Amino acid sequence: MVFGISITWLIFAFAVAYGAKNRGQSFGTYLALSIFLSPLVGGIVLLMVGANKEGIENNSISAGNSKKCPFCAEIIKIDAKVCRYCGRDLPEESIPKTTVKGNWICKNCGTENDKNWNNCSNCSKSRLDM
Repeated sequence: MVFGISITWLIFAFAVAYGAKNRGQSFGTYLALSIFLSPLVGGIVLLMVGANKEGIENNSISAGNSKKCPFCAEIIKIDAKVCRYCGRDLPEESIPKTTVKGNWICKNCGTENDKNWNNCSNCSKSRLDM
């Protein structure tokens, strides 16, 4: 009985922490809060604090799904050719070249890299700096 309650407690604690990460908050902080106090308390605190837009943007950029428009600094998709906010055409160098598999080509050394990697496997140049 105690084992089942403990497992359920941990599952809900991880669910709250995952929700916090998706809202741009700290995964570890909400996991600790949910484990030591209660997943219910962690969830209520998360709902009261709300989403952290800057944290969500940073998570999206670091995951390689998004980039900042060089003109208006809004977050746009990594493969965008036109900014959806300011409507300007993005410079060719800010659009990473991709292959049929969706992998990207490093502009520094020309190496094909996995689409999930943020740094070149050959020269370690960041995909986001290109």
